[in-house]
Order: sequence, then C-alpha cells, then structure tokens
Amino acid sequence: MELKGVDYFPFSIDFFEDNKIALIEAEFGSNAVVVLMKIFCKIYRNGFFCEWTPDDCMLFARKMMNGTTSENVQNIVDKALARGLFDRSSYERFEILTSVDIQKQFFLIAGRRKEVRIDKKDYLLIDVSPYKNICLGTQKSLKPEDVDILPENVDIAEQRKGKIKERKEKENKVKEISLTPFVPQASGREQWEIWKNELLEDEDWRASAVRQSGEGIGFNEMLPGKLNEFCDFIVSSGEQDTVGRKKDFTRRFHYWQSNHGTKKKFARAAQPERKSKIQEAIELGDAVAENIKRLGLI
Repeated sequence: MELKGVDYFPFSIDFFEDNKIALIEAEFGSNAVVVLMKIFCKIYRNGFFCEWTPDDCMLFARKMMNGTTSENVQNIVDKALARGLFDRSSYERFEILTSVDIQKQFFLIAGRRKEVRIDKKDYLLIDVSPYKNICLGTQKSLKPEDVDILPENVDIAEQRKGKIKERKEKENKVKEISLTPFVPQASGREQWEIWKNELLEDEDWRASAVRQSGEGIGFNEMLPGKLNEFCDFIVSSGEQDTVGRKKDFTRRFHYWQSNHGTKKKFARAAQPERKSKIQEAIELGDAVAENIKRLGLI
C-alpha cells in the first residue's frame, strides 16, 4: 500500500490576511496566490510533501495556462521558502516542498484511515508516533524510536507522554470535518481566477467550449480572453451573486458566450441608390422619345 493523498484540506478564511501571503501577493501580484494554492493542492494530493525539481517547476508553470513562466513560479516558491511557508531545510536536502503545519494537517486528516504507509520517513518534520495507523516502510507497527525527526521541530520526550484524551478529541474533530471537495473561501476575482485556471486546464471542457462557440478551432486560443471578458461583464452588470459556485460560473459563461460573447456583424443589404427628381424626369423624357421614334411619329 503506497501513501496516498487526501481529497480535501481545511482552508482558513484568514488565508489572505496572513502577512506572509499578503507580502508575496504585494511583490508578485494576485497570480502568486493562485500559484501557492495550486502548490498546496499538489502537496496534499500527494500526501504531506511534493517533489520540486527544475523539471517539476517547468511542468507546473506549463499547466498554469496563463502565461506564467517557470522562472516566475520559482521566484514565488523562493520567496515562500524565505518567509517560512515551506521548510527550507527539506527543500535544500531533498528537493521537496513541505512544512510542519502541512504535515500536522495531513496526519490529522489521514488519521481516519486504517493504515498509512510512509516510505520516506526522512521527510518527516513531526513525531507521528501518536498516530497508531502509521507504518514506516515494511514495518507493521510504528514505534517512537523508529521515527527520525528533526530535533528543532518536535519535543520527543513531551510527545511520548501521550495525552490519550487530547488525541481522541483530535480524532473526533476529524470526523466532524466535511468530506466535500476543497472549496477555497476566496471572493470575487480571486475565486474566479482559480476556476478559470481549472477550466483552462480541462481539455474536455475546452473542446466542448470550442464546439459550442461555432467559431472553429481558433476559439481555443481565444478562451482565456473570453473568460476575462465574461468576468468583466458579470462585474459591470452587478451579477456577482449569480456565480457563487464553479458550476454556476461555467453555466453562466456558456450562456454569456452564446448571447454576448460572439458579436456577429450582419452586413446591411445593399440598397439601390435613390435617383433625384431631375434624373427621373430626364429618364422619363428619354423613354417617351424612344417610344415616339418606335411608332414612327418623328
């Protein structure tokens, strides 16, 4: 059994108020927040860490689909490491992204499973001995002495005392956590940016949008711009409350694209040039003269 990630992770409503996040956003723009959130998703999808090599960074940037370069992504990651969002020692030793908080959150959630197997125990920053379902490598059970933990991150002696009541309370809290997919508590443009990137990464959705547009394959390249136009339309029309969910956002976009997004120009039917009264009189005179000649009267 290999270590598997989780389907969701708790997201604090104060995420955007955190000074670490705010400073990174101030330096790199709102796109930096999207990059960080996607990295968190990548980590929890894998477990409690994700590998981060130059190749991983390049592939990550390519999937952003909004012009973000690998250099920009790495600069954001470097700043996140400097501000303590990720553990610098783990990054420098193993080329991974993780942190004490990320690992605590993961094992709190994974504690509901019957078994969680860990092959990379060197990556641990916390003491996992209180979690009885953790297996290191081929071991069937976990003993405290089997855990190699950075001393500056955990007090082993204190944790070995084992506060059973406290652990049970944590387990009960985990049971109360909703199993619905992760939905960030962002608002307005911040949330829309997340949905836009997810839609642009979905090849099936892009193909469907191209077919519905009726404008041919070239519409695929127009999609990022069209999504931005759609967001501007929602704001200008004061209808932000109609796109509170991703499903609503997608549905409204298709409706907008069909009725507003494609501006069809209809050429006006060519109208015959209207003749002046004088021109009409001359033509009438010429017609009468022609008839007189035909009748032999002149």
